Amino acid sequence: MNAKIHYSIIDNEAGNIIEHAETIEQAQQIIAEYESADKKYGTYTPNFYSIREERDSGHTDAWVKLCD
Repeated sequence: MNAKIHYSIIDNEAGNIIEHAETIEQAQQIIAEYESADKKYGTYTPNFYSIREERDSGHTDAWVKLCD
């Protein structure tokens, strides 16, 4: 049986989960929106957000970095 995969958007500073997404594309869009708002308000920090791939079991399988 295959576990359902979902994606958590996290902050790299403390590792807090900020939001969840059903697809990697949705997660990337969410980060783009957060970064756009951060730039608008002068709080942008490069590489602040990451996407963590998770399965229903709660086991973390991989980290996906979007920014270098």
